[in-house]
Amino acid sequence: MQRQSLVTKAVLIAVVSYVLLLVGCTEPTPTPPPPATPTITTTPESVAVVTSTPTEPAPIVTATPTLEPQVEVTPTPAYTVTLRIGWLGTPDPLRPFAEHPTNADMIFSLLYDRLIYHALDNTYAPALAKSWGSPDGGKTWTFSLQPDVKTHDGQPFTAEDVAFTLELYQEHPRFSYYGGQTPPIEKIEATGANTVTVTMTRPVGNVEALFHWMPLLPKRIWETVEAAATTDIDGAKAIGSGPFTWKEYQPGQRITLAANRGYWMEAPKIHAVTFRTYPDADALVAALKGGEVDLITVVPVHRIADLRSDANVQVVSGPQIRLHHLLFNVSNEAQSTGHPALKDPQVRLAIAHAIDKQQLIDLVLLGHGMPGLSIIPPALHQWFNQGIQDVMFDLDEAQQILETAGYSDTDNDGWREMPDSTESLDFRLFIPSDSATGTLAAEMLSNWLRQIGIKVSIQTLAPDALRAVCCPAFDYDMMIWERDGGPDPGFFLSTLSTAEIDTGLNETGYSNPAYDALYELQAMAVDQVQRRQMVRELQQIAFNDRPCIVLYYDLAVQAFRKDRFQNWLFVPNGILSLADERSLLRVEPVPQ
Repeated sequence: MQRQSLVTKAVLIAVVSYVLLLVGCTEPTPTPPPPATPTITTTPESVAVVTSTPTEPAPIVTATPTLEPQVEVTPTPAYTVTLRIGWLGTPDPLRPFAEHPTNADMIFSLLYDRLIYHALDNTYAPALAKSWGSPDGGKTWTFSLQPDVKTHDGQPFTAEDVAFTLELYQEHPRFSYYGGQTPPIEKIEATGANTVTVTMTRPVGNVEALFHWMPLLPKRIWETVEAAATTDIDGAKAIGSGPFTWKEYQPGQRITLAANRGYWMEAPKIHAVTFRTYPDADALVAALKGGEVDLITVVPVHRIADLRSDANVQVVSGPQIRLHHLLFNVSNEAQSTGHPALKDPQVRLAIAHAIDKQQLIDLVLLGHGMPGLSIIPPALHQWFNQGIQDVMFDLDEAQQILETAGYSDTDNDGWREMPDSTESLDFRLFIPSDSATGTLAAEMLSNWLRQIGIKVSIQTLAPDALRAVCCPAFDYDMMIWERDGGPDPGFFLSTLSTAEIDTGLNETGYSNPAYDALYELQAMAVDQVQRRQMVRELQQIAFNDRPCIVLYYDLAVQAFRKDRFQNWLFVPNGILSLADERSLLRVEPVPQ
């Protein structure tokens, strides 16, 4: 830091000392003070500020930490404050047209605005769209946009840009992750500088679920881009209207974004955020303890005690919208190589009786979760069907079901055969290599199934390779799969609809006309009471037919350096996501 002309030596020493106290989270680059923050036009969320070690919640997804009062925050200093976040993997490819953007979606949420925000209390909140509504029961939706929004390079961002983006995604419904949300759209119009009207092919009751995913792109930059040929975005294509701007991208290593000081909602308190890539969760823990990063988004359960022993680290855990399930290949597609026994509901019922879900939680999650039940996670509260009665863990019952259905060990080799004795019950069980819990869970499943006469061959595949063999190739028998979603149940329900078989989203190949019909009805229901009833019925159908078995719902566990940053966004009884875009708007360095 350079000495300015009218600063005394004593003041200079004080400033330098302050900088040194923040070593690791600051870079000594002078930065002009931010402009006045615009008035926030959205409704603030009810939040609690994480400032000290909370009481660990019990192993249920509705538990929340006990929080202590927040220390008064001093203004952010006028030099560069960089928050460093450690995460697993890399957002490859980093482009809005990727089939499955995964980590890239977190980057896009910082670079680009979205019409609607998925709040951490599992509700939808205004974002670029300050309000929206339908005058005709869900057939036409009008979005009123925030006025005077600028892109990172100072150009107006208007309804024309929003309409262009939605049309762009609609043109690539199979190729684009976001385009998959557009099939019900018939027409998109910019009906004013700050108004967009979307006409649907049918009534849509959950319009928020369609649009809260989609990053909004400036028309002037993307109208000449060929989507199918687009590689990773660069500084030019990364221009959006979101709270952070593009700074640096080194594939496989890190991504750095700078604060958008003119952001229409509120300027971030930090000046930059860097996402650093690490090969595994243990490496993340080491980076946090060693001071390389300030937040890690994944904490393996076997390292929680170690992190809690560090006086500079705070561990928090809470609900997340995710489920871990065992998928069965029940496809009737010609290319399917699945074992024929798994198409028999009795075989799947026997397997359900052979799984001790509580033991899975105790050993795999060290108690940080709850037994699986429905394909809708309980974190979705009002949509979760609590009335479903799970089958009991009972190996004797499992064996009796198989015997009654004609699956016996006729050659006394220890493995049951098909009723016609043509093939043994020898199933391939695939697990993704990036799953922190998949290997142990697979070994436990294999042990239980062996006790009822079913042989299991475990194979570990890289995520891309696993998706290639499963979706929609159906070249597998069973698969352990993790699934994340949003605040609307429609996505989880869609994964068992016949329409999603060809897209690969329905990995099991399950097809039930009654399920499909009810799924379409709930998607059109504007009356939310009626929709909740239909959603609960769909969960019961899926549970009874058992194309998959939900093994457990795990808690999100994250950790941060409490000696460096504070004011993380934490919503009581909400979803834990400290790297959420609203959290990164308010996080600040700890005063020294």
